Amino acid sequence: MASDMPNWFAILQAQSYSAGGTVPLQCETSATYIAKVIRKVQNQGYAFISPSHEATADFNDVVSRFFDDKVLSESCNSWVKMGPGRSRNLVWWPGTAHRMEISRDPRWEDFVFGRAKETRVNRVAYFGNGWTERERVGGVESITNYLKEAGKGDLATLHEAWNE
Repeated sequence: MASDMPNWFAILQAQSYSAGGTVPLQCETSATYIAKVIRKVQNQGYAFISPSHEATADFNDVVSRFFDDKVLSESCNSWVKMGPGRSRNLVWWPGTAHRMEISRDPRWEDFVFGRAKETRVNRVAYFGNGWTERERVGGVESITNYLKEAGKGDLATLHEAWNE
């Protein structure tokens, strides 16, 4: 994502590849993050989202500081850098496999949200009439699928995957 480019996403973008993971894993991590962002925009009455200028500048500062004393910052030419000589690394994440953990949950405070037309007057207009489509169409069974036989529930994901 980039400032001033609402609703723009890329799977293998700058600083998206971390040491300690395969290309498919990096793609899946990005796709999952993007899906969470899109889901929030669609479900909570927004028309667009983009990272704030401040968040983008802070991230760029972290990238610069992380690679400043690394071999990738030397004056050699490389396809992972912005240009020849001493220039910015464009490929690697500033760190190791912790990208997967950091990307697990977006920091919503780092984004600029634009409300959809129907939520400009009332920010919670997306609440609708209080009924979900799942319970309207599927009935009580569709909203109690989190109930499991004793000993068969997955406590690690109970509250994060209750609606799957």
